[in-house]
Amino acid sequence: FSALTAISPELYEAATIDGANRFQRIWNITLPCIKSTIIMLWIMRVGSIVNGANFDLSYLLSNDLNRLGAEILPTYVLKTGISLGRFSYATALGMVQSAVSLLLVLGANVVSNRLAGEGLF
Repeated sequence: FSALTAISPELYEAATIDGANRFQRIWNITLPCIKSTIIMLWIMRVGSIVNGANFDLSYLLSNDLNRLGAEILPTYVLKTGISLGRFSYATALGMVQSAVSLLLVLGANVVSNRLAGEGLF
């Protein structure tokens, strides 16, 4: 929302005077002005795909009936490390998870640099 408030109202006013409809104002003013915010959020979201976006919900709402179907990688790492006492295996899983997340972030950054001309780095 704050990215939208940073857009100058004069841009919308000038577009309205020039005869732009609502869709044209969104396409030609709003989206280009918040493009960097959209790209940054997209890259960060791609990196969290492996982590499971709702770890807390998955962990707190799981029970014996749905545990196998609702298990995501972070809950499996937690169960393996804490409950089963296999600390080295859980650490290795966490490292693989971090490496995959890093590769996804780097890949998303390369894609955004090629398509939009800007990325995180």
